[in-house]
Amino acid sequence: MKFLSQYIEDIINQELSSINYKIKSTGFLEILKCNLIDRIIDNSHQLSFNAKEDYKKEFNYEDDYKKVITKLMYINDSIKETKKTLTNNLLIICLNSNIKIGIENIDNKKKVEFILIPKTGISIPTNSILDKNYKKDTVLIEIYHQDKLLDIEKSEENTI
Repeated sequence: MKFLSQYIEDIINQELSSINYKIKSTGFLEILKCNLIDRIIDNSHQLSFNAKEDYKKEFNYEDDYKKVITKLMYINDSIKETKKTLTNNLLIICLNSNIKIGIENIDNKKKVEFILIPKTGISIPTNSILDKNYKKDTVLIEIYHQDKLLDIEKSEENTI
């Protein structure tokens, strides 16, 4: 798992610095998801998802425009989290097993459920109400994203 966590951290740092800073919110996470999954699939024959006990590695990335917290987790026993309100945008990528995600619509209170199969992911916006159900022996990546500057237009002091 140490090799996997270092590999994931390196990929994420490279991708975060290469994506245009004007792309915000879940659009940013969707681009990151596609790039990250492609690179993981390309090297999946070298990656091992085996562990004997719960594992959690967290790493951070921060620049002038965004703050990103990444969690790589191996979950030994099934876990269910319910009614969690997100304070940041969230990207969940499933690396093996299946993950069941439920998102409650804020307007009509209806719940939409998704099942993430291996090497897929979902971007979820801030303030969503979320249920997560992780099966036994699940390896996943959770990426929390916060935009620092929401205004992407040129500021007066930078214009001629």
